[in-house]
This record gives sequence, structure tokens and C-alpha cells, in this order.
Amino acid sequence: MKKLLVFVFKVVWAANFLAAQTAITVLDGETAKPLTGAYVVAQGKAENKAVASGFTNKEGEVLLNAIPPFSAIISFSGYKTEVIEVHSKNQAITLFYLSQNLDEFVVTASAVPTRVEDHVQKVKVINAERINSQGAMNLRDVLQNDLNIRITQDNILGSGIQMQGIGGENVKIMMNGVPIIGRLNGNVDLSQINMNQVEKIEIIEGPSSVNYGTNALGGVINIITKNKQQNTLTTNLNSYYETVGNYNFDGDLGIQKGRHLIQLNGGRYFFDGYSPVDSAGRFQTWRPKEQVFAGVNYGVGLGKLHFSYQAKAFREIIQSKGAPQSPFFVSAFDSYFTTYRFDNSVYLNGYLNKNHHVDLVASHNFYQRENRNLYKDLVTLNESPLDTNVEEFQLTMSRGTYNYVNKNSPVNVQAGYELNLDRANGIRIENGLQNMEDYAVFGKLDIGLFENKKLLIQPGARFIYNSAYDAPITPSLSLRFTPKENLIFRASYANGFRAPSLKELYFVFVDVNHNIFGNPDLRAESSNSINASLQLNQAINRANLQLNISGFYNQINDQIRSVATNISVDSVMYRNENIESFTSQGFRVEATANTTRLTTNIGYSYTGVLNDLGQDLLALNKFVYFPEYQVNFKYRLIEWGSSLNFFYKQFGDQPVLFTEYDDAVQAEVIKQGIISGYGMMDVSYNQPFFDGNLNVTLFAKNILNVANIQQTAGINTGAHTSAGNSLPVLWGRTFAISLKYNFKTKQ
Repeated sequence: MKKLLVFVFKVVWAANFLAAQTAITVLDGETAKPLTGAYVVAQGKAENKAVASGFTNKEGEVLLNAIPPFSAIISFSGYKTEVIEVHSKNQAITLFYLSQNLDEFVVTASAVPTRVEDHVQKVKVINAERINSQGAMNLRDVLQNDLNIRITQDNILGSGIQMQGIGGENVKIMMNGVPIIGRLNGNVDLSQINMNQVEKIEIIEGPSSVNYGTNALGGVINIITKNKQQNTLTTNLNSYYETVGNYNFDGDLGIQKGRHLIQLNGGRYFFDGYSPVDSAGRFQTWRPKEQVFAGVNYGVGLGKLHFSYQAKAFREIIQSKGAPQSPFFVSAFDSYFTTYRFDNSVYLNGYLNKNHHVDLVASHNFYQRENRNLYKDLVTLNESPLDTNVEEFQLTMSRGTYNYVNKNSPVNVQAGYELNLDRANGIRIENGLQNMEDYAVFGKLDIGLFENKKLLIQPGARFIYNSAYDAPITPSLSLRFTPKENLIFRASYANGFRAPSLKELYFVFVDVNHNIFGNPDLRAESSNSINASLQLNQAINRANLQLNISGFYNQINDQIRSVATNISVDSVMYRNENIESFTSQGFRVEATANTTRLTTNIGYSYTGVLNDLGQDLLALNKFVYFPEYQVNFKYRLIEWGSSLNFFYKQFGDQPVLFTEYDDAVQAEVIKQGIISGYGMMDVSYNQPFFDGNLNVTLFAKNILNVANIQQTAGINTGAHTSAGNSLPVLWGRTFAISLKYNFKTKQ
């Protein structure tokens, strides 16, 4: 009798459970094929909050524990998000693919989160789907495929960047609006910025000094991390292996409880080094490297405002093992470079009421780099310390903006402040400790003219007080004109200002291999820049087409360069100096064709640079141009929920300046050389399993097997690269596999 009652109870419970479920099927609007992995959220009518959610299976179906009527939000990467009213227990919905995500909102240099199409400046967005399809572990991997961006490589100092021909010291890199510190040789090491927890990357080419001040003459790269979720519990585990010797693992955990969200993440990336020539198994061209990182994010909703706190910790160790020393080859000199980063930030943003928005951030960033040099006995394996150097850099900053936003008003207002307190200390910093303070207020107006604000004019200005320099007022003027719905013209002028960094002013590094000095008499850099772009969107049958044409002109006065200043052939002393001026100009053309199954992107850019070094080098005072080509495509196998991705970029010959000792004049002279161009081709295939919970991606990287490229003999492109006619840029052809597992509990 007891067993019968249990059986009846189970039958009744199952019947009630099934009765409380609603089946929603999601189909592709063109092919009517099921979409696997579409995310469906059910919202209650009364509560206006999520009551159930889930991902569609291989039949495109998801069962929700919700009883109609209710609202359902259906989203799938690359497709237009739909909101439907569900009235029956079995309902189908079709989604249509977009050529670009018109609902993508950006926050960089905007008063409030703004649709990318409505932003007054041209903003490029790299989403998580693109990052994953590239197999990008860090920011270097992501950006090396983009036009007008060049990646430089020093195997000790790391990866740097050039944008629109302008060096990395003039490109501001931020994480959620907070500057990333720790520049070496003027660059932030892009390989230290991992893509764990990254939702998207927003890029503005050209100066953004009004909003972001110094170091933003060439552009802004803002990395946006995940800060929200709709499930009670979310877990992601990611692993990556590459045949060159990359072994990476990371994961994150998110818990949503009412108004509160806490996210934890961490990982370990390890590279065991690579060299095309084995030097007794010790010296490697690409040094072994280990990175360990962890982070926490806490957020809470406070009515119309949102408060969050983020903390990140990072440690990297690079092993630079020397070749055995002659004549007996029983000893070697080794170096270990250890980097620590600790970042803490608090945010408060949201609407005070319908038309008044605030955005506040305060942070403290700590960066430390330790260099230990050792003498290694290869017989006994004993190590004897030779010397150790520790440098520390700290930045305390705060930025706040108030925004008056009214869609019905022809004029909207943004006003803000920013303070930056820089601190540097170490034995290679003059007097051991240096400080610099920078305070600024800024403002912008959005003036809309004609019907639906077809013409939007945005004047702006920044007023700066710097404790070391007399800073000018930096103005800007931008406009966006949309004569037709599918045609957008943008143009901007901006004046920029960059105060020399504490390291450029006070750095002192003298040993048997280095003779490098800062210069406390440096002048601040200033710039004038013009950018313009034309965007055309056109739908033909089921294909969405987009054409982008853009041009730029940048002139930087008093640009800071490290220049050889002594006349001895035995020892070269380098000192930071202001050169006459630097100019870059060029254009870019990109075309995108998008259908449900295939997305194709082709592009071409042509960039010229001019280094005006004064009367002594009149022969070099002319523009030298270099081209770049790009072809990318994605093919979607909708039936399987998978995709095939192809990335190709051709780098043209790149002009660079270098110093060389001239016996005739008994001095170091500046010459112009060429770094040869090369092509980079990658292919990847992504396949989801278990209703999209497991994603497996296979990669073939650097298919053209590029390793070393030719350069003008004598060029020294980095502090740890040899001045020869061969330059290592990649480590040859490799293959990789990525496994990503995600687990989500329903609301």
C-alpha cells in the first residue's frame, strides 16, 4: 500500500510539474533551422523580474518553469534580441541575424550608455564572441588582427602598441574606465592583460584628452568586464593548450541574490619558453613565463543607482636563463623578472531621476617590478645573487561626471572632474622617490539640430592643473550627421596634452649593458588631430552590407624620444629628449557583408609617418607610408550550432628610426630603417555540446609559419632585442585546443 501511495504521488507530482512548464522553440528567421544555445528569460507580469530562464537544446527548444501569460526575452549572439508575449504552453519564435549589433551600447567617452550607432565618435567594439574565436588569451592576441594597430614585441618588456602610427605612450589603456599603469619603455605590456571575465573591448582612435587627459593623444582602449548576470549561480571553467608550450586554465563563479551580485575569478597561464635554436637547453628567444591572477567583484542595486567594488591581483614571473659561459661552459648568468599588480576600484553610477545621470569611480593601482640577477653554477646548481632592483609605481585616481540627458531637449550637458596622483620609487628613480599631481575639470555639450537631431554637434574642453607643467586648455569639437537613416558622417578635431611620466623624467639605469637617463627638463607634448569617417549600411535581400571609410591626421609637437647623446664608440648613453615633431596621416576602408550563415570582412589601411628631427636630418623629413590588408570571415553551421572562423592580416614594410655609430663623425647618428612586412593567418572551429554548456574550439595559428622577419641591419627595436638584420615576431606555426564549460542554475 505504501509503495502504491508513493507511485501515485510521483505521478501526480510529475503531472503538475509538466503542467507548469512552457516549451519555447527558437528558429533562424531565414532557414527555419533550430538555434542551439539561445538564451530565453521568462519575466512575470506582476513582478517584472525573471522567474525562469534556460538555453535551447539542439532542437532549438527550452522548457521553462513558468505558466503563461508572461513575457519572454530571447537573445542569441549576432541576432536581434526579441521580446514576446507568451500565451500558450508551446510557442515558436524566429530571430534574424544582424550585420552589426545595433543594440550594442558603449560607455567610453559618452555621457550615458549609448548605442554604438548613436555615438558622436566612431567606436569599434570587439565582443566576447570574436575574442573566443581568435583563441585570444590576452590583449595582444586580440589586437594583432586589427587594422591601424601594430604590435611591438620585446621578450622581456613585453608587447607594446602603435595606433594610427602613434606609439603606445600616447595610447590610453583602461579597465572599466580605470587607467592601467606600469609602462616599460613607454608601453603597457599587453600580454599581462588577460581576457578572463572580459565582456567586450571598446576602441576610439584619435585623441580623447577631454575625457581622459594625458596619454590619450593617439586613442583609448577601454576593456569592459562582466558585471551582471541573470542566473542565481553561474560557473565557467576554461582551459587552453597550444603546442608551442602554452598551458592555461582559468575560471569564475557568480552568485546573484536579490539586489546583490558577487563574482570570483582566477587562473594560471604558463608558457614554457621557445627558441628555434637550442642553446644547450637554457637560453630561449621567447622566455618562459608564468602568470597567476585572481579577482573579486561585488555589486548591489541601490534603487536607480548601482554600486560596485572590484579588486584584482596579478603576478608574473619571466625566467631569462643565460647560455653557458665560455671557455668551460659550467656557469651562466640568469635573470628573473617579477611583476606584481594590485588594483582596487569602486564605482557608483545610475540615474538620480529621469534626466540626471551620474558616474563616479575611484581607484588605487599598485605596480611593482623586481629584477633579480644571479650567477648560476651549472655543476653544483648553486645560485649566487648579483644584484636586485625593485621599482614601484602607484596611481590614485578619481573621475566623476554629471550628465543632463533629455531626448526631447536639443541640448544635453556633461560636466566632470578627474584627479590623478602619481608616485614612483626605487633605486633607479632619481632621489629614490618622485610624485606628480594632475587635477582637471571638463565639460561637453551635445547640441542636436534639425528633425530627430540629424546633426549632433559636441564641443568640449578640459582645464588642467599639473604640479610639474603649465597645462593648456585642451578643446575638442565633434559632429555626427545622419542625412539618411543608413548613412552616418562623423568628423572631429581635438587638441591633446601629455605630461611626461615620472619615469621619463627621473629614470636612471647604468650598468655594463645599460646607460639610460630620464630628463627632468622635458617639455610636455601637445597635439592637434583631425578624424573623419563615413558609414553606409545597406540591406540587399537577406544580406546586410556595411561600408566604412575613415581618414586621420595627427601632429604631435615636442614628442619625447630616447636619443643617443654621447660620442664614444665604447659606451652609448641614451637620454629622453623632445624631438621637433611627429606627424601621422592615413586612411582606412572596410567592408562587411553579413548573411545568416556567412560574415565577411575585408579592409585596407594606408598610414604615413613623418619624423621631423630638425635641420640635421632634412633627408628624412618626408612621409614614409606602409599598408595593411585584412580578410576575416565566419561561417555558421546552424544545424550543429558551430562556426568556422578565418583571420588574415598582411603587414606592410614599417619605417622606424634607429641610432648607429658613424665613424666619420665619431658620433651616434639617427637613421631611418625598415622592418619587413609579413602575413599572419589563423583558422578556428567552434563546436558546442550538451545544449551549449560545453564549447570546444580547435585552432591552427600562424599557418604561414612566420617566425623571424628581416629588418635594416643595426635596428634595435627593444631593450632586449639584438641589433641585427633579423627580428623575432612570432614563434612559428602552432595548433591549439580550448575547452570552455559553463554551468547556470535557473532563477
